[in-house]
Amino acid sequence: MKQFAQTVLLKDDPEIIKQYEEYHANIWPEVRQGTFRCGVDRVFIFRFGRQLFMYMETADDFDMQRDMPKYMEEPKAREWDELMRNFQEPVPGAPAGATWVELEEIFALEKQPDLPVSEEFFAKPPVSINRSGLTYTDKVVVITGGTKGIGEGCARVFVDAGSHVFAIGRDANAGNTLAEELNGAGPGTYELVLGDVTKAAELQRVFDTAIERFGHLDCLINNAGYHPPHQTIDEFSNQEFQDVLQTNLVSYFTGCKFALPYLRKSRGSIINMSSLVGEMGQELATVYCATKGAITSLTKSLAIEEGRHEVRVNCIQPGNVYSDSMLQWVQTSEGRQHYEWIRSNQHLGRVATNEEVGQLCLFLASDAARYLTGIAINFSAGAELGYGTKHPLHFASS
Repeated sequence: MKQFAQTVLLKDDPEIIKQYEEYHANIWPEVRQGTFRCGVDRVFIFRFGRQLFMYMETADDFDMQRDMPKYMEEPKAREWDELMRNFQEPVPGAPAGATWVELEEIFALEKQPDLPVSEEFFAKPPVSINRSGLTYTDKVVVITGGTKGIGEGCARVFVDAGSHVFAIGRDANAGNTLAEELNGAGPGTYELVLGDVTKAAELQRVFDTAIERFGHLDCLINNAGYHPPHQTIDEFSNQEFQDVLQTNLVSYFTGCKFALPYLRKSRGSIINMSSLVGEMGQELATVYCATKGAITSLTKSLAIEEGRHEVRVNCIQPGNVYSDSMLQWVQTSEGRQHYEWIRSNQHLGRVATNEEVGQLCLFLASDAARYLTGIAINFSAGAELGYGTKHPLHFASS
């Protein structure tokens, strides 16, 4: 296909413009038919005030010098050409007698066809653990929020690596079900300590239990937290902000204080679960992002302090990770539309599994990462790379 264009400037005369409009309505339809008989496939005229932009597409074998004279043999074409010469004035900057010019394609963007959405996307992903040979045999690990979501994925990976996992959480059914499964599979063990991480005495109990059972602690994974509803800052109360801080940030601070006396003896490590949006920001999530950004800062500062004790402190900043709440959401029409967001904004075109986050935690806890401390790892399939969507969904009511 060849493309040609021509720019025309009508005279600055209301009467001329009126005559053009009349002739365009009466003559142009026949003129356009004449162009089709001369090998033109499509032809358009766009108008803005006195400016006309004329555009046409032809076959690859169309020759302007050869084929346009055929067009001028049409009576209506000659009439149109004569009228247009009277109606127009020279375009500033254009060479005298400028006419149709062939366009060179610089950039083309076409809407891609929608990809079919596999029903497998809307199902809970199967548990798949790939430790790449890493083990953490007989090491003692405390995981906050360790009964579901990322905490569950971490527990599965560490038990599979031979660790003794102590998880604190509030969901007895989920924790007991997970304990039965993991203890049956081994080779490590899993024990649930019911408790609320926002209550210091209950958080202390999970460390006391681990030390009572095994006498040492090798790793703390601070993971408990939640994402409050999407709201503007005006819609959040101070108390709601305090509640999110208590769970998402203060519990991490408290957990570190309780764990460090033991980790200094074992030269162990702390892994804090932050979030990609703590670095990037997220619309209608000011409170959540503030807590996650603070976790990253806490991690870096604490890594400086604890380096003298050979305790390593790192954090992970996950992007989109599978959760039970996501599974419920994608059953809705809004959730299914979210698939397109994932496909277009994450370069691997999918969300991470909880076990994949757990595998990164296992690496950071192991001797393979002995030289890593104070780092924040984006676990995001590259969602933060490139320009990405700049028109996020608006959850707040107008």
